[in-house]
Amino acid sequence: MKLHRLVAPVLVLAALAAVPADPAAAVTVSAAPSPAVVTQPVAVTVTADFPLVGAPSCTMEVNFGDGSPWTDAGTCTTTPCTLSGLTHVYATPGTFTLTAREKAGACLTPPNPPDPGTGTLVVNPPAVAVAVSPPAFQTARGAAASQALAYRFTATPPASLTLSSSKGVFLAGGRVVGEVRAPLSAAIRNGTAIVTEAVPVPVAVLERAERLGTPQVVYQRQFSNAFLSATALATLTLTTEAGADFRVTRIQLYFGNRRAEAEVARSGPAPKAFADVWFTGSGLLRGYWEVDGRRLAVVERHLAAERFVTLRLPDPPGLPTFQEGTHVLRFVVTEPAQEIPLPEAIYFVASGGTAGRARIVLLEPGDGGNVAASRPVFTWRAAPGCRTYLVEFLERAGEKPVFSAYTRATRYTPPAFTLGAVFRPGGRYLWHVKGFAADGTPKAESAIGTFTFGSKAEVVPGEILVAAADDAEGARVLEAVQDRYELRPVRTFRLRSIGWRCAVFRTDRDVFRLSAEIRREKGVVLAQPNYVFRTLSEPMSDLQGLGRELDFERLHRRLRGKGVLVAVIDTGVDTGHEDLRGRIRSARNLVPGEAYRAEIHGTAVAGVIAAALNGRGIEGIAPEAELLALRACRQAAPGRPEGRCVSTAVAEAVDTAVAERAGVVNLSLGATVPDPLVARVISAGARRGVVFVAPAGNVPGRGALAFPAAHPDVVAVAGRDAGGRPFPDAEIARMADLSAPCIHVLTTTPGGDYNFLDGTSLAAAAVSGVVALALGRDGRVDRGALHASAGGLCQWAERLLAMRLCRAPESRRSGTGAPATRR
Repeated sequence: MKLHRLVAPVLVLAALAAVPADPAAAVTVSAAPSPAVVTQPVAVTVTADFPLVGAPSCTMEVNFGDGSPWTDAGTCTTTPCTLSGLTHVYATPGTFTLTAREKAGACLTPPNPPDPGTGTLVVNPPAVAVAVSPPAFQTARGAAASQALAYRFTATPPASLTLSSSKGVFLAGGRVVGEVRAPLSAAIRNGTAIVTEAVPVPVAVLERAERLGTPQVVYQRQFSNAFLSATALATLTLTTEAGADFRVTRIQLYFGNRRAEAEVARSGPAPKAFADVWFTGSGLLRGYWEVDGRRLAVVERHLAAERFVTLRLPDPPGLPTFQEGTHVLRFVVTEPAQEIPLPEAIYFVASGGTAGRARIVLLEPGDGGNVAASRPVFTWRAAPGCRTYLVEFLERAGEKPVFSAYTRATRYTPPAFTLGAVFRPGGRYLWHVKGFAADGTPKAESAIGTFTFGSKAEVVPGEILVAAADDAEGARVLEAVQDRYELRPVRTFRLRSIGWRCAVFRTDRDVFRLSAEIRREKGVVLAQPNYVFRTLSEPMSDLQGLGRELDFERLHRRLRGKGVLVAVIDTGVDTGHEDLRGRIRSARNLVPGEAYRAEIHGTAVAGVIAAALNGRGIEGIAPEAELLALRACRQAAPGRPEGRCVSTAVAEAVDTAVAERAGVVNLSLGATVPDPLVARVISAGARRGVVFVAPAGNVPGRGALAFPAAHPDVVAVAGRDAGGRPFPDAEIARMADLSAPCIHVLTTTPGGDYNFLDGTSLAAAAVSGVVALALGRDGRVDRGALHASAGGLCQWAERLLAMRLCRAPESRRSGTGAPATRR
């Protein structure tokens, strides 16, 4: 009996020792810090209690709740047991359940229940801020620019992650006005990262902002990953050239041969070296000339007012020529901070000539071909022994390159800043490649190739114009085309002069290919893109007098154009201007969705043609002619004369002018390609006796007349500058019917003002005025005389009007001789 009494308590004590004091805490798992941040290391702790039967030997494992595999936390050999030292990094934010348990097959003594144990951890994304440097900058209106931006990222708490941005957008007035489709990636490590970008600012973005009436544009980039985003903003303010930030926008190096490469004899005369520097704003330019990394001369020069300056390497020191081989010349800008690649020029010092050089074959573009304005590509065939190539682009043979670059590849794409700043849409250029060996010795060169830059027609994106007969059947044809090709209607209109009904549609397809398909449909008389035309003048503040081409005093004693209606198809004309008041029979708006308004270009053209003889202001060439002001173009931006118009509005305006019996139609606008619809209505008007006048264009090197000046029924007018030189160049002047003054032309501007403007638009207006004088005298003109020119306006006017006008021999003014016929 005593024995039983002794054993019973021992059994009771053992049973009591096997039950943990807190069953809910037998196995636990926790993490710190809590809450945690993505990519931040988290320390995980596991605790466990075991029965008091010998020493436990149990391996515990942890699951982190994020899809990663179970991980050993360690082995418990005592009770209670604490296992630490395990870390984990979460890649995404969220609320995660951590689980700790005995590892199957690895426990001699399992822990007390409950097993497994769980815990909760909240993981937050880090706070990422991005600062832009500079946060604001200025650029000049109407000039393409490039701005270097630096994005500095800070993650709090410090974390490592990657953010990306697919594109940057320009915002004006809350609307997207442009994009930069260049991806950027920011690899943030230990909480920081810096990413840089050279942002091209196209002229189109600035024009859209000005049309919206805002002088500021915000450049925005959204950087993000799967769980967070950060927005970077930089503010661009539009200003004048003088008010823009002082910035070097382009540098071109060349030698006395006007090329970026030269060859000289050892110890011979050194080639002269020049740097053309384009800039905005004003400030102190600091830099230096160097050859092969050795500084030759320091430059400090204050630049203001101009947009361009030519710097010359001083002599002395001049370029060294005592060592044979290739030498690299650079002009390094140290102030202002450089945002564009620094160009190089190479000269080779040798004792021999150039015989034996291999020929480089130019591949793309083919000679005389076109290159895409969006991304031009130039390729050539590799030449034996050549490691480096020099690519040069010129406007004319024998002149200095407009741009040059070195590359080790046989394929070259000019940088974004050159598109528009160097190469003009529709311009014709030359290109040439030279090859150099590893030691810089010239080894090969190509012939000179030619190409046209961005000559593909400018069109309204996604708009197509379809025409059919103006009757019930034509209406059914247009409806059928709309249904078959799933087009979205925009508007319809009639051209009574040719008996057509026209419809404008929207489409997501390529408008050129779709036009070709629709033209094959029965009943369709025309299908084409909605082409873009632009007025052809530029602002000019140089207060020089208009070159006296015609003797107005003698002219207006006999002829004033009375009774002649001149249609001005342009931007809006200021009907209230004191020099135009009473001269405008009618003013109409043909720009869809807008009201008639007074604008610069149309007002200027109207003043040249018909400003009144009232003792105030200026004198028009036909001061008693009447004007039909047809607003078919929209001013591109406030304060700038350039206008933009499309096929539909121009065609409607011509049709209206013909219906109103205008004797002269002035079309001071142009496109790079012929427009079939506009060509058709012009031909119809010409058959009814209407005289059409248009400018030859303002783009030098294009090698072709702008349209509609290229139309055979249109009088094509080139320009001449104050020195009698042809404008835009001698080749286009020879193609035109005649040339007229187009530089520093004083004329009317909105608000009762006057200003000096440039451009062949004004030359065309002067010719329209002379035609109005001829019609006012005889009621008709000799069409052969319209196109049979011997040079300038005055001589042409003397023949057309059969009266003496020229104050000096024409040869002193024309500067071009007799232009060749364009027909």
